[in-house]
Amino acid sequence: MNNYAKYISCVWISLLIILPIKSIYIPPYALQGEDVPGHIIWSSLEFKYLKIELPEAMSKKQLYNVRAEMVETLGNTIIVRNAAIEVDGYLGMLFSSRKVENPAVKGRIQFSFMGENDIILSKQDREVYLFRPKLKLGETPREIKVDPAKGFAYDRIEAEKNDEGTLLLKIRSARSSEIQVRTPNSMVEYRRRLVKNLKEEYADVRGKYPHYSNFFDKYISILEKGWRNQEDLKTLKEFVADTHRITLENREFMEKFVMALLNGYWRSQRFLSLPETLLRYIESVKHKKIWLARPENIITVGPKPRILKLEMMPSDLLLDTYDTIKVRDIRIIGTEAGEIEVAKLFEWK
Repeated sequence: MNNYAKYISCVWISLLIILPIKSIYIPPYALQGEDVPGHIIWSSLEFKYLKIELPEAMSKKQLYNVRAEMVETLGNTIIVRNAAIEVDGYLGMLFSSRKVENPAVKGRIQFSFMGENDIILSKQDREVYLFRPKLKLGETPREIKVDPAKGFAYDRIEAEKNDEGTLLLKIRSARSSEIQVRTPNSMVEYRRRLVKNLKEEYADVRGKYPHYSNFFDKYISILEKGWRNQEDLKTLKEFVADTHRITLENREFMEKFVMALLNGYWRSQRFLSLPETLLRYIESVKHKKIWLARPENIITVGPKPRILKLEMMPSDLLLDTYDTIKVRDIRIIGTEAGEIEVAKLFEWK
């Protein structure tokens, strides 16, 4: 058989074999660092092995419906022998993705069903868009004049976020800063009442489910301490993972936990009063896919200039942290003595 005949034969084989591939699913996008699930479903397809080729930013985490000892992993290539499939017609997949320098990359996963003599029976690919949020500082004034009565800063720090994903952001003062970021007294009282009410609401549930005591303690600790540093964020991430695990293993408990949580928040709500101007400001920031941790936090200002040293702690919705961003020293001058929310010192782009 000449080369042309071989080529025509392969084309016809490919056209005939593609039909048994019923479904190849990979989500079109994922947050960098997130697990990416997928599956392949086929019927009446005789093949020797399946070759899966992954982009650089991804790797195999778990395959389902296969004998693990019969799967080969060579770098970013996975070889699944036909004999490894436990129930013919289905392969479940879970891939890991990792953070890369570029906050937005396109990766392509290629699936090739191979026959004898390494003939390609069917070849398809799926594209995955891997992204992560990123924040950078623009113009930073050396001096900011603040009008506490109007809640307005005349010069502001430019902070620009890319279009990818949602960013969680904590803004704090450095220890050496003359001006310190603090929680307003009204919020301190609200948080104290909330913790007290939640402990009361949880008492009955805790008595019925004593083996979840650590779960309660961790949540109360998060409320009391807030998010001050990367270690606190790690604790919050562990709590989210525990929440997911417990929801799967004991839905009845989780329903009671959430109901007690809602009751505690409802009882405490009358002690919370945020200015309407701050609520509007928070909403405008959220439109840029930025969620501020403790947006109510304030600084105290006065006519005498003082130095403010700020640090910004970003993370993503997986609660994975990024490098702390340090704002250069800024002289703060108030038109009068008073307070202003620290977030209002920023212009979000």
